[in-house]
Amino acid sequence: MAVNTQSPVSLPTTTTEFPNSHEVGEASITPWFLDNKFYVSSSTDFIDVYDPSTNKLVTRVPESTDAELLAAVDSAEKAFPAWSATSVLTRQQIMFKLVALIRENWDRLAAVITIEQGKTVADAKGDVLRGLQVAEAACGAPELLKGRS
Repeated sequence: MAVNTQSPVSLPTTTTEFPNSHEVGEASITPWFLDNKFYVSSSTDFIDVYDPSTNKLVTRVPESTDAELLAAVDSAEKAFPAWSATSVLTRQQIMFKLVALIRENWDRLAAVITIEQGKTVADAKGDVLRGLQVAEAACGAPELLKGRS
C-alpha cells in the first residue's frame, strides 16, 4: 500500500484554537507527521483517546500502516547522517530554541495534557514546568561533554 504524502494538512497555530478546559468540540483524527509535514493516514484502524475526567472522545489516532511505518524509518535513516554531523554547539542552539518554544506555548501544552490526562490546568502547568526544566538542563550538556587535556 502506498503512503499518502500528496496532501499535507495544517493544524491550529494559535493558542486560542486550543481548549483550556475539558470542553472539547467534535473529536478529530490526529494526522501523522513525516518530513516536517502532517498527513492524513490511510489507516482504517484507530486508537480512541478519551478525556479521563469526562470520558468524552477527544481524538482518534490512526494505527500507522506498514507503509507509513516504513516511510518513517526511511525518513529517519535519511536524516541520521546530517544529524550525526551536527556539532554539539549547534545542537545546544536547537535546545535553546526548544526552551523558548516551551515557554511561548506553556498554556497550549498544558491544555493538551489537561484533555489527554484529565489533570487540572494547574497540575498540567506543573508538568510543563518539569519538561521545561529537563530541556534547560539539556542546554547545559555541552559543558559536561568537554574533555580534559
